[in-house]
Amino acid sequence: MMGYCVYFPAFLVAFAVTFVCTRILIKKLAKAGICGMDGHKLSGPMVPEMGGTAILIGYTLAITVGFAFGVYHGIPLDGTALAACLGAFLIAGYVGAVDDIKKLHHRKKPVYLLAAALPLILLQAGVAEVKLPFFTLDLTNIFGLNLAILYWLIIIPLGITGSGNLVNMLAGFNGLMSGLAIISCLTMALFAGWIGNPTAVLIFTAMVGAQLAFLHFNKYPARIFPGDVGTLSFGAMYTAGIVIGNMEVVGLLAFLVYFGNASISLLSVGRFFEEKQFRKEKMSALVLGQDGTIMFNRLEKPITLCKTLLYNRPQTEATLVFKVLLLSIISSLIALTSIWWYT
Repeated sequence: MMGYCVYFPAFLVAFAVTFVCTRILIKKLAKAGICGMDGHKLSGPMVPEMGGTAILIGYTLAITVGFAFGVYHGIPLDGTALAACLGAFLIAGYVGAVDDIKKLHHRKKPVYLLAAALPLILLQAGVAEVKLPFFTLDLTNIFGLNLAILYWLIIIPLGITGSGNLVNMLAGFNGLMSGLAIISCLTMALFAGWIGNPTAVLIFTAMVGAQLAFLHFNKYPARIFPGDVGTLSFGAMYTAGIVIGNMEVVGLLAFLVYFGNASISLLSVGRFFEEKQFRKEKMSALVLGQDGTIMFNRLEKPITLCKTLLYNRPQTEATLVFKVLLLSIISSLIALTSIWWYT
């Protein structure tokens, strides 16, 4: 029960700081002209971007406060792992901020994101093993060979870059990015609590608080967008959390909605993409009806998860987002059932 003396304060700090910072950023970003068009509204309103900066601030302070409370109450938190998580989170956030301002080339961005993996690699956060159904794959002893180097130099970097891009691909609707983040992080926090990893619980609980606060402003109709600073930093934090918690497979299951969207899109166009990238190339996968509903565009690619959900009839943006969140809840429940085979 002592853990709640750490998790609850961290949650409150993340929520309060993110909430206040987001309110301030809405005005500041609008005044600075850092805005993007909401393409799923008939009026095409300009909405402030880079709101993820508030999440960066709130989450960083929350982890710091949580660690301080942990030391005070004698909770066994791994300070090195938390530092690695924050390092990955902030570096990815910086790459996202640069992209929001200067528009990095979509092929170069994943390369820059590799820098976010460095804190995890250098501090060797987590362990070089993967929990699989009914057995553990120990990379330090594969047929007598120590292949731990593959975990640090291949699996972790791929996880950092891959998760950021997956989140980016499914962040084009009001409230969707934050809603999915809340569901997946709450799932991982619960799982980490069940297996007794307080460090991972803190990592995911703090993000739930930050995303809940941001959702208040990002839900339909959105008053602010997270920007790449928000999506890329969340992807890096999520990967760091499942690595530190040694919950890689469980984390992938909770991310099934993202993988489903990426798989459908890849099959339709032969490559990964960002939602805003296709807007720029005038390859919109969706069209708006006169009543503001979103309709299936049969003439344009890519085919996305959201477009698939629109196949039968037009829907409002709020309804579409609700359906995707429902799918995320289902995938999270599947992830939680992993507790019976997790060893």
